[in-house]
Amino acid sequence: MKIIIGLGNKGSEYQKTRHNIGEYVVQALVQELGETLSYDKYILSNSVKIDGNLFVVPELYMNESGKVMDNLFKDIKIKDENTVYDNLLVVRDDMDMPIGSVKFVFDSGSGGHNGIKDIEAHLRSKKYWQLKIGILPVNEEGTTDKPVRDDISDFVVGKFSKEEWEKMEEIAKKAVEKVKEFLGKLETLQNKITTKPCGLGDFWNLNSSCMKRNNFEVAIFFTKFEFPVLISCYTLFFQRSH
Repeated sequence: MKIIIGLGNKGSEYQKTRHNIGEYVVQALVQELGETLSYDKYILSNSVKIDGNLFVVPELYMNESGKVMDNLFKDIKIKDENTVYDNLLVVRDDMDMPIGSVKFVFDSGSGGHNGIKDIEAHLRSKKYWQLKIGILPVNEEGTTDKPVRDDISDFVVGKFSKEEWEKMEEIAKKAVEKVKEFLGKLETLQNKITTKPCGLGDFWNLNSSCMKRNNFEVAIFFTKFEFPVLISCYTLFFQRSH
């Protein structure tokens, strides 16, 4: 079972605020799937299970978000920095990314986000997925306008302007598709995040971890540069693979 959590502050006054865009994305996906969220006091959240996956919107303030984790992962007896929660995706706002940006990260920090800080405190680990959605305004010159430190709290709980919200509705659709990608292709996503291209040094060592992971890359390398030893390349791989 995969668990999708959309972060936000509870209360109608916080709807369509910058800090609640994660909640909005999860609600939009649940609605698209023809379901509705209902309150579950066991996890202090509005939630629904769809096709074996759990969608969660905490009914808490942002800095209390970690409380949800206590019962969700109560079966994990030992929680430390090495505990992996690779079935968990937290959808949240990011004020270091411009409006329009959507990005997966794994084993990443909070970046000062209070909801993520609290989740890390309860899980005692950073080894889970985040889908970060940029909320930083972009001015007419195409640069971002980050608020000064003293204004950050007011900024994140402030509402989007009409123009910004029109953009965010489109970005939310993009984020919904990213969540679907997580639900359907987690293994592929892990490879995208963790796989690095083989270097020239790896090419000469067929037993390197990179070459074992990417059996096809040498053939691509030779094809691209038209080396005359393409046949030898395939022979070597055939011998190693059988």
